[in-house]
Amino acid sequence: MLLQGGTYDGVRVLSPLSIEYMLTNHIPEEELPYEPEGTPFYRFSKGYGFGLGVKVMVSPSESENLGSVGESSWSGAASTYFWVVPEYDLAILVFSQNQGYLRVQPIMESIRVAVYQSLVSD
Repeated sequence: MLLQGGTYDGVRVLSPLSIEYMLTNHIPEEELPYEPEGTPFYRFSKGYGFGLGVKVMVSPSESENLGSVGESSWSGAASTYFWVVPEYDLAILVFSQNQGYLRVQPIMESIRVAVYQSLVSD
């Protein structure tokens, strides 16, 4: 739905403007990164802003990770993770059942790197 402008299986769920608003950073640049340096989650917030319910990449170089401006992602309590990359019309869902987010995050980062390394532009 996030990649299809608010439709899912041919049914409109949200307007295209709502999706655009959700996937746009709403944190002022001077307040980024949104996690304070020294906290466990700081490294995951560098290069990202925050939309409505998702973090949004605003600077791949600041994130120190492969990525695309405008990609959006979020992780759940049991180390589930999703991200969408509009530039490549790509949605990735990773499901794990582990409450140790910081232990599982390196695996998610490895999956992310593998996905980006496999992408080919036309």
